[in-house]
Amino acid sequence: MPAPQTTPTPSPPGAAFRVDYIDTQVRAINGGTETFSQYRIKILKPDALAFGNLTLSWQPDGGSVTVHGVRIVRDGATVDVLNKTKFRVIEREQNLDQATLDGLLTAVLHVPGLQVGDTLEFSTTIAAHDKTLGKFAFGLGQLPGEGQNGAFRYRLVWPAGDHLSYQTTKDLPPSAVSTANGMNEIVYELRDPVPSVPTDGAPPRYQLRRLIEFTGFENWNDLSRQMYPLFEDAAKVATASPVQAEIDRIKAQSTDPAIRMQAALSLVEDRIRYVFVGLNGGNYRPATVDETWERKYGDCKSKTALLLAILHGLDIQAEAVLVNSGGGDGVNEWLANPMLFDHVLVRAQIAGKAYWLDGTRTGDTHLEQIPAPTFRWVLPLRAAGAPLEAVKLQALTEPQTIENIDIDARAGFDAPAKVTYDQYFHGDAARIMARQLEAMSPQDVTQNLKSLANSGGAWSNVETATWRFDDDKNVLVLTYKGTWRLDWDGSANEGRRYTLPGAGFYPPDERHRASEQDQTAPWIRDTFPKFSCYTTTVHLPEPRKGWKWGYEAKPMNQRLAGQAYWRNSGLKGDVIRTVMSSNVFLPEITPAEAAAVNAFVPAFNNSQSSVYEIKADVKPSAYLPFGDEQTWDTLKVSCQPL
Repeated sequence: MPAPQTTPTPSPPGAAFRVDYIDTQVRAINGGTETFSQYRIKILKPDALAFGNLTLSWQPDGGSVTVHGVRIVRDGATVDVLNKTKFRVIEREQNLDQATLDGLLTAVLHVPGLQVGDTLEFSTTIAAHDKTLGKFAFGLGQLPGEGQNGAFRYRLVWPAGDHLSYQTTKDLPPSAVSTANGMNEIVYELRDPVPSVPTDGAPPRYQLRRLIEFTGFENWNDLSRQMYPLFEDAAKVATASPVQAEIDRIKAQSTDPAIRMQAALSLVEDRIRYVFVGLNGGNYRPATVDETWERKYGDCKSKTALLLAILHGLDIQAEAVLVNSGGGDGVNEWLANPMLFDHVLVRAQIAGKAYWLDGTRTGDTHLEQIPAPTFRWVLPLRAAGAPLEAVKLQALTEPQTIENIDIDARAGFDAPAKVTYDQYFHGDAARIMARQLEAMSPQDVTQNLKSLANSGGAWSNVETATWRFDDDKNVLVLTYKGTWRLDWDGSANEGRRYTLPGAGFYPPDERHRASEQDQTAPWIRDTFPKFSCYTTTVHLPEPRKGWKWGYEAKPMNQRLAGQAYWRNSGLKGDVIRTVMSSNVFLPEITPAEAAAVNAFVPAFNNSQSSVYEIKADVKPSAYLPFGDEQTWDTLKVSCQPL
């Protein structure tokens, strides 16, 4: 099909380039795709000269590249760039620093002589045929979501007798299938498109713009059924295999299935390093267990196959599931397309309880400490096929971070206060930081921790900064000791007041959308799941004659738009203590809940806590929210309502 005609609309003032046309034509045939791309772009400013850096990438074991032309149009004359200059093919891996062996070839050409005022024309065809899923064509295409002058076209053709499903996002106009010469065809063309308006704060499934998807798979069951043999075959273990010896070793250690599962996971995590392998059709096909064991490296596919083999050998129910590491929000609204997944792991079960085992992780020494899934959909791989399954996102039931501030102000209002500040980190963040600290010299650790503390601005002097990591509990503790200069308000005559650190909530953000946006879309809580706890203890100066200590720290136990706010406090003698927590427990909220937040924010602003001198009699609290014996390196802490 000839290139689309450009539009007569002039470029906006100051534009760096002007698109005459960008054209993509895909032919889905024989289980693969042939993608013809051509564009014509006029260079208006030096900023756009980068269009002259041409790059093409393809998988040589299942595809090829054909360059049809590279031309410069200048003052009505056409210069054929390829007459004197050729593409250079780079035959080396581009992402070795990211533990990736993808086998891609890259061809580059820096167009010589390109200058402002020139028009660049480029056309090429890239053929792709996946060796693993060879009889199924699938792909994604996109037209520009932003407003832009010019002609933009996407054309998809396929044999009239082949099964091929397609769909688009709602912001593209319908395109009827036409048939000619035995080929079906759909065409989407935009001319001077206006912006496709995004929806502020909406979940990812609402943010897809002008996307076209096609697939040769009948449904998700079909994809599951086609993928299953890849892992079934790769996970076969021969009697003489060294993997069988590892299975026998684990069996001999314990009959407890949980202990066996933990041993299998640790084996795959610790003994097999991660390297992505996309060579020779390996984009979807895992290596065999013996290949992986001999190499001592593998990607998510190969690690999953190895873990499956070991678990099955230990008589533990387990299956491979495809997931999207970005969460996969909205995958269920799309056609069965393997491109929508970028990761695979194992779902195992013991006594009906599911365990999500990812062999590409490290440091999972306790099954119960493995984080809950962050993906919304999985596709189990089964011999008979399986539909997509929804995964309920789980809120945290215990805090993952705890900040504990103990301030000794008994030396008086004008003297520096002695402070002990502990930070507790649980889970993956704790292990990652601990590994970083372990790799540093003691001097560097101290210096870095002190710098981190001083960046907060409250310290007069950080005397010591230490850390410890409990591998069994998976808890990292950072401890700072030194002095603060407390900001007491008031005076000796009117009484002193101190706003307690770590004892007040920030109001939630208001949520508003422009009128042209989708007002019915939910709002995403992008910090979900997050559970933090803060405790503050202040040992106050001895009351002056005629004065007593009072405090303001209103109890709070409120759920607002997917977030729980809780605070408790008490004053006993000359010691005040507060404990509060914030738990984002929902991934999304409705527009009505967002409106409730907006209405509530003005009343939320007075959520700080303070202690102050007062002359009137004050009835002290009967208790403190936690005692001196409270330990914080366990998840079982007083950070939420009982």
